[in-house]
Amino acid sequence: EWNEDNSALIPDPTHEHGAMEVTISAEKERQTMAKYDGLVDELVAMACSSIAHDKPSPDFPWPSAAIMGRDDGMPSLVTWAAVGALKNLALSDTLRHDLASGMGYRCICDAYGSKDWLESEKAKIALHYMGRQEECEEEHKVVDGTEL
Repeated sequence: EWNEDNSALIPDPTHEHGAMEVTISAEKERQTMAKYDGLVDELVAMACSSIAHDKPSPDFPWPSAAIMGRDDGMPSLVTWAAVGALKNLALSDTLRHDLASGMGYRCICDAYGSKDWLESEKAKIALHYMGRQEECEEEHKVVDGTEL
C-alpha cells in the first residue's frame, strides 16, 4: 500500500507492527546527474538529434522496432534514449522547471510528434511530468491521441 509521501508498507513479520515503512526515491541520483557540468545540455541536444519522422529502415530503425545487439548504438535510438533520461530528470521538483523551458521543452515536444509510438510515448510522459503536455498536444493538434 502506497502512502502520499511515496512510502509503502512492506509486510515484515519480524517488525513489531507486522510491516515496515519503506520509501523509494531516486531524487538523490537525479540531483547527482544534474550536477555533472553540461550533462543536461548534452541530453537536450541528443533529444533533438534524429526524431523518427521517416519510415524505419535497416539504417534508421525506430526505437519500437530496434533489436538489441543488432541496433545498439544506432543514431536513430539516441533521441529516444535522451528523452527517457530527461523524463526521469523531470520527476524532480527542482529540475522540472528548467527542463520545461527553452530547448528542453522544444526537443521533447518535437519528439512527441514522432511517427514511432515508443519515442512519442516517452516524450508524452516527459511532457506530463513537466506540466506541458496539453500545450504540446495543441501545437501538434492532437485530439484523443490522434494527430489532426
